[in-house]
Amino acid sequence: MSMGISTEFTFPMGHYTMKYAAFAILFTLAAGNLRADTVAIKGGSMLTGTIVAVDDTTVQIDTSFAGVITVKRDQIIDLSISELRYYTLQSGSTLLGRVRKSGGRTVITTDNGQLDITEDVITGSWGKDEESLQVQALKAKMSGLDRTWKYDIAADLAGKTGNTDRLSTGGTISATLKGPNDKLNFYAGGNRARENDVLSNKEAYGGIDYEQTFAGKNSWYTRARLEYDAIELLDLRTTVAVGWGYYFFNNPEREFRGRLGLQFQHEAFTTGRSESSPGLDAGVFHRIELGKTTLTSEITITPAFEDFGRYQFNHETSWNIPLSEENWSLRLGVRNDYNSMPTPSTERLDTSYFAKLALSL
Repeated sequence: MSMGISTEFTFPMGHYTMKYAAFAILFTLAAGNLRADTVAIKGGSMLTGTIVAVDDTTVQIDTSFAGVITVKRDQIIDLSISELRYYTLQSGSTLLGRVRKSGGRTVITTDNGQLDITEDVITGSWGKDEESLQVQALKAKMSGLDRTWKYDIAADLAGKTGNTDRLSTGGTISATLKGPNDKLNFYAGGNRARENDVLSNKEAYGGIDYEQTFAGKNSWYTRARLEYDAIELLDLRTTVAVGWGYYFFNNPEREFRGRLGLQFQHEAFTTGRSESSPGLDAGVFHRIELGKTTLTSEITITPAFEDFGRYQFNHETSWNIPLSEENWSLRLGVRNDYNSMPTPSTERLDTSYFAKLALSL
């Protein structure tokens, strides 16, 4: 005879399953919050999300309520980055770890322990599974993504009534695509003036200029320019040039460049006369920052090979004065256009002064 003992336990499964599910949800949410990056800002604000970029001046955090927010580093009093990221330091090191900034102390936790970088500066950062900043910059350069467009529009209006009735209008527009080693510029402008119902000025011009730097301060360039001047009886002047340039200075505060090349020029006049000739193309460009203002000067001269006494000389100097923190400015300047062999009854030198309201975008 055998005896068996059977013990049977019965649980209310529905009740405990619900408790377990609730506990799992709370644990998941808590773990999610623990993994979230946080940025505490002066004044008491706290941002929670995912850090997507860090450099020496800003931190970018992707939040669920406002997208990516950029915060200046000097406004951050506490920072916690939970995800593994690469960080480059001003001292030259690159570390993989998690960053914590609190109480004036900044620490990176790596697989080899904690490293205090309070006395150093984080200059860049990228995700563990992302390409380095150098590789990203190289790809952007090769694809042209690091090129940016800038636009400039300027206009002026002047008039007088009384003993003399005078109305003068003018304007310029330009679009510049600039990359690390090249620059493409489109520009156009014109002026018109009437005095006592007599046309005293009517001109228009436009062109394209492309330049690419190489071997340090050297560059090569090509440009084309079209001009029209009713007072000089010039129906169309076309100038095409190519040559070599050299930068004596090339930085955000100062730019000083010289050029020397070959050009071909064709002129057609309303009288039916036309001339064509090759020649030299020479010029200088200088821009310098003076406080918040900018002083710019440009000179070009194009003598003909067959007669160096026949040439055009163009000069413009302008002083750009910001009017606000926005993109508006006042542009004061002078322009000289000299033709050594003008058409009969016209002067060799045209000098104009301008005060323009400019918008840069």
